[in-house]
Amino acid sequence: RRPPTTAASHCQAKPSHVMTCPRVHRQFRQPGSGALPPLLWTFPGSGNTWLRLLLDFATGTYTGSVYSDVSLLPLLPGEGTCDSRALAVKAHPTNVDFHDFVRTPGEPGFRLNVTRKPAYLKCAPLRFDALVMLTRDPYASIWAEYKRALAYAEGVGRAPVVATSSCRAALRSQHLHSGGLPAACFNATHFSTFALHQARAWRHMWYHYRKAAALGLRVHRLAYENLLEPRGRLGALARLVEFVLRGERSEEQPPPDSQRHEQRQQRQQQQQRGGQHGQGQQRRSEPPLAPKTSPPPGRIACAFSLADDPRVHRGRHQRDGSPQLASAASAYASSGLVCDMWHLFGAKAKAAGYRPFGKERCGVAHGKRSKRNNAG
Repeated sequence: RRPPTTAASHCQAKPSHVMTCPRVHRQFRQPGSGALPPLLWTFPGSGNTWLRLLLDFATGTYTGSVYSDVSLLPLLPGEGTCDSRALAVKAHPTNVDFHDFVRTPGEPGFRLNVTRKPAYLKCAPLRFDALVMLTRDPYASIWAEYKRALAYAEGVGRAPVVATSSCRAALRSQHLHSGGLPAACFNATHFSTFALHQARAWRHMWYHYRKAAALGLRVHRLAYENLLEPRGRLGALARLVEFVLRGERSEEQPPPDSQRHEQRQQRQQQQQRGGQHGQGQQRRSEPPLAPKTSPPPGRIACAFSLADDPRVHRGRHQRDGSPQLASAASAYASSGLVCDMWHLFGAKAKAAGYRPFGKERCGVAHGKRSKRNNAG
């Protein structure tokens, strides 16, 4: 069992005022809690890693995953955990679809069909009754996933799609989930093939979303873009936290006296250590949120600050637009590619509030083809 981790940072309330955020001690739920962690069921590249980090810090409880990405363990120690100890469990509909959801008579919620998908055998104990559907502009999510997939392919030693050894070295030197793609390494033909394949998958994701919702699972829809909006992101995350905690058992009993005494001693030791960080600046410890508890606004604001990690978000020197890095604008420079992708997912994307990349006008003929390709 991995030990609880801590993190501390500062929340920028106003340019002239800095609020000190308390430490958040993250930990797993107690085994056998009976909790039903929802699936964070999102398309690759939609911001799942950042969302998990936000939930970790907002609640003090680790999120888990059906996958085992060791590159995420320093950031998300719950990675690879796929049972009731996790607050929520990451999965992609491209790997785990609604056909894998099985209701077991006499048991709460659903389980994953690990017979159909033996790669997720570790998830056999998992039971869930809810889904979190995080969506993002499909062009942005596909571009983000392309950069991650390219770095992963190089990292595991697969046949490289980049031509030069310098490009390969540049990919290996970056973090898997936050590195940029050097402009000299960008292959337009390779990206076009990848993007069209992912566009079909993004369209098909909505089929699985609709079928899963019809099973009676609780569903919470959230747009990645809402988490970037300064005026609305606190409310968006607070509503998500309330939804996730709703799946916890409300009849949980308080810990026994011996455990409460141990927790009290731990808090005193943490406060003493916190007092050594600076004169006149005291940092208190934030325990995990109790079941069915609404998070205080300050804690939600600090979750955004604590989750602003360079291993999740690209630093300013790495953002698209740097002359050394390929950008989404360069990747989608061809109006043909933009509209070919829109042909595939346009109806679904438009219903979700998205438009063709760069406000490209894909024409009336595209709409006819889109209707045919988006059926179902």
